[in-house]
Amino acid sequence: AAPAFDVSLEEALPTWCTGGTAVFVDDNLAPPAELEPFLARRHVTLVNLPTPYWAQWAKDLARRPRPLPPALRHVVIGSDAGRTADLDRWYAAGGPPVTSAYGLTESTITATCHETRPGPPTGSADSTCSTDSTDSTGSTDEVIPLGLPLDGVRAYVLDGAMEPAADDEAGELYLAGPCLARGYHGRPALTAERFVADPFAAPGERMYRTGDRVRRASDGTLRFLGRTDDQVKIRGHRVELKEVETAVAAHPDVVDVVARAVPHRGEPRVVAYVAAAP
Repeated sequence: AAPAFDVSLEEALPTWCTGGTAVFVDDNLAPPAELEPFLARRHVTLVNLPTPYWAQWAKDLARRPRPLPPALRHVVIGSDAGRTADLDRWYAAGGPPVTSAYGLTESTITATCHETRPGPPTGSADSTCSTDSTDSTGSTDEVIPLGLPLDGVRAYVLDGAMEPAADDEAGELYLAGPCLARGYHGRPALTAERFVADPFAAPGERMYRTGDRVRRASDGTLRFLGRTDDQVKIRGHRVELKEVETAVAAHPDVVDVVARAVPHRGEPRVVAYVAAAP
């Protein structure tokens, strides 16, 4: 990532602090097939990638099987929701373990993470994310879980009344802890709207409204359901735009998809914007 983006700190600082070498690519990120020889030449062991780029890589490997860079031991993805169907493709190609990281600039880079491995769940993880949230790959295409909060991060799933949601009940995700930003520079109204009082902590503590709809499993794993503004009404029927995206993404020739509600003759209409496989 460019130095202006917070994720660049996640990429560089842990590497340097543990005696590693940070290898950067230029702004013109090459297609996966061209990135592979670069990683092999530099003996890269861990790579941090935007989720859509990694998903493109997994699909490309499924279409054109080939060996992966021999030194590559782990992949960290983030910035967008990943899908288990891409994990299936990745692991079928012999890919190393993947950790999916979730976070926002307002909560200082990564707030939760979820480690995945091929095969059955192991029950524990050895990643530096300090989480025992693991996942196996299955045949059903679902969103990769957000996982568990990192140490020092408090994650609340709250209903419309700002009460904790029950296990497996949908709610909005709020983040709290020392990871929170002070607010938006020069925008006090927006700061007051998004950074609200934390009723579950000491007076003066705040929490951040992420706008993400999630549910918490009985083991504490957070699962992403969509944005709070992803639910639209079409002719009186509630439609989840993420479900539309999931259905379209199941087509083998679709690399990426975004569904939106757009006005059409005075009524909203769901439109899917698709990136097709080459």
